[in-house]
Amino acid sequence: MEIVLEQSRRSWEGHLESALDALRARPEEECCIAQAALLIRHNRFAEASEVAEKLQNCRRVAGRVLCAVVVFEWEEKTTCMDMLYKVKDMLRSSSLLSMKGLPLTLEESAYWNCRILSLLVACDASSGKYTEAIKRCQEAMVDLGATCWFGIHLELVRLSVQVGDIEGARKFLLRLDSIVESGSVIRVDANALQIARGIVEFADSKYNVAYRIFEQMISDLESVEIEDAYFENVFDMQIPPEVTACNNLALCSLNLCDLNGAILLIEQCIKKNPRTNLHPSLVFNLCTLYDLARSREESRLAKESLQRLAEKMGISSRFDAKTDLRM
Repeated sequence: MEIVLEQSRRSWEGHLESALDALRARPEEECCIAQAALLIRHNRFAEASEVAEKLQNCRRVAGRVLCAVVVFEWEEKTTCMDMLYKVKDMLRSSSLLSMKGLPLTLEESAYWNCRILSLLVACDASSGKYTEAIKRCQEAMVDLGATCWFGIHLELVRLSVQVGDIEGARKFLLRLDSIVESGSVIRVDANALQIARGIVEFADSKYNVAYRIFEQMISDLESVEIEDAYFENVFDMQIPPEVTACNNLALCSLNLCDLNGAILLIEQCIKKNPRTNLHPSLVFNLCTLYDLARSREESRLAKESLQRLAEKMGISSRFDAKTDLRM
């Protein structure tokens, strides 16, 4: 596992190709899994598909789930769901292993059950089947048990917001608070909970309240080693929490009619930690704001400045000039 974590960090530091080469040179199954995960994280899905072919029959749950993620990215939702159902059955029969090749602990099983549920919900939601997604979550509360309730209720908050049921979303947030206080769950993602609170307030047009939530979250994250947390799980495709918080904070600022303030927030976030925060989602939003707030020439120069920064740090491979930088 040491080489997996090491190469994951090196890839995000601008050494993606050498990290991939180091992983390709190793025969261990976990290195193949890490290789596929890094390719997915960097949006290189064609190459990830080739690597995933080698993982179709692997016993490590991470490899099986990554195979489904690749299929999802190719818009093959039905196939993806069939693969995830099979992984669920294998988890239930305790026939899958951790990245270290050991039997899964209760915490690891709960984590992967929640990840699989999240992917199944994403398949439903991407097809507009929100009612089915909500029903799936409700059934999962019985099927998976209390150890997974935190992740399930987070999904229900998001789905309620998507269908415009703000009151329902607030009820699920209250249940989340009760779940955390009860200590019945093994894993609590405090950042995800704060993001959910902010999103609910934003959806309820309470932009000032949402702004304060995301602002406090960023302040709290300043004392945390974000990169260590981000790379602890190489096959976790989540966006770094500070990037998510900053994106939402900028949206709040934009809805409070402070376009320049939104730009400044993202620029400060990138400046504070460009290695981690120069993320495609943040860059795309910043470049969109440049187009809205500045002349064509000023916007072009600002985007080129971002491009030069990425090149200087050796991480320009993260971005596509046309889609991410809007050039």
